[in-house]
Amino acid sequence: LVGSGHVRPEGVLGLTFTTKAAGELATRVRAGLRALGATTGGVPAGEVAAEPTISTYHAYAARLVRDHALLLGREPTARLVTPATSWQLAARAVASYDGPMGDVDWTEATVVKAVLQLAGDLAEHLAGTQAVRDQGAWLVQRAEQARVLASKGVLAKAAEDVLACHRTREQLLPLVDRYAQLKRQRDLLDFGDVVALAARLAQGAPGVAETERASFPVVLLDEYQDTGSAQEVLL
Repeated sequence: LVGSGHVRPEGVLGLTFTTKAAGELATRVRAGLRALGATTGGVPAGEVAAEPTISTYHAYAARLVRDHALLLGREPTARLVTPATSWQLAARAVASYDGPMGDVDWTEATVVKAVLQLAGDLAEHLAGTQAVRDQGAWLVQRAEQARVLASKGVLAKAAEDVLACHRTREQLLPLVDRYAQLKRQRDLLDFGDVVALAARLAQGAPGVAETERASFPVVLLDEYQDTGSAQEVLL
C-alpha cells in the first residue's frame, strides 16, 4: 500500500494480541519499508522515514482512554495494572466479603479466578453486573413457565444446570462490584477495562472516531478470529 502510493507509512495502524507479536510485526514492517525505499520502483527514502504504528490492542486502547479520559468521566492519570496486581485486588475483595456464598463451594483461589474471569467477560461484552441480574430474572421466569408445561414440573437436567450456574454467577457479582470499586479508588484499569472504555469512546464520541480514522486510513488486524466483542466495537 505504501509502495503503490495509497497510504503514507504513518497512516497505517497494526494491532496484535501480544507484545511479542507486536515487536515481531514492527521489525518486519521496518525491514519491508527499508527495502521499499531501496528499490527503483519504490517511494523516495524521505517518504518511508516515518513508520506505521504497531501496537497491541490493549496498548492502543489504553492510549485512547488516556487521551480522552475526561469524556468518559475518568482521570487521565489512571494506570494500567499488571495481571498480578489484578489478582491481588480481586483477592482482597474476596477475603473481605461476608455476604451469602451458599451456591459457591470453591476454594478462595478459585473464587478469585472466577471473579477476574467474570469481570473480564462483562467488560468484553460491554455489560455491567445489573445486566447479569436481569438475565437471571429472565431465566427464572422462563424456567417457571417451562415447569408448568413439563411433565410433573421437572425440567431437563441441562436446564437445571443452567439455573445452577447462574445462581453461582449471581453470588459472585458483589465481588465483581467490589473489585471494580477497589480499582476505581486507586485509579487503576485492567486490560478488560481499557478495551471496554475505548469501545465506549468509539460508540459515544464521534469526534474521537473521526480523528482516529483520519490518522489511520489503514488498519491491519492480526489474528482477527481471536477478536472479542468489545474489540470489534472499537475497531
